[in-house]
Amino acid sequence: MNMLNQLIVEGKVMEAAKVSTRDTYTVAVLNIAVECTFKQSDGTVLTETFFFEVKCYEPTLNKVRHLKPGQNIRVVGRLKQDRWVKKRKTYQKIYIVAEYIDVRKGEITE
Repeated sequence: MNMLNQLIVEGKVMEAAKVSTRDTYTVAVLNIAVECTFKQSDGTVLTETFFFEVKCYEPTLNKVRHLKPGQNIRVVGRLKQDRWVKKRKTYQKIYIVAEYIDVRKGEITE
């Protein structure tokens, strides 16, 4: 059974994408900041900011090559987890693999 692993997130590009080529593929990595605002039961409004790493492969790779910091984007993708062992200690990293990116033209915020 294939379980659902899909998400949509909107955020602000933090820095230009870093593009690198491996043996058989090219990947672009960018970081986005996502702000969530909510109201507590006492009426206090809080804003939380989360930072996510997004990896882009073909064909979404071409959309992110020229993104500028502060530009707003919508990412449709899935979560992926890398796990590795180094010096007998297990590490893990969770990131977003972009399947589609919508660039919000004209919306750049600092």
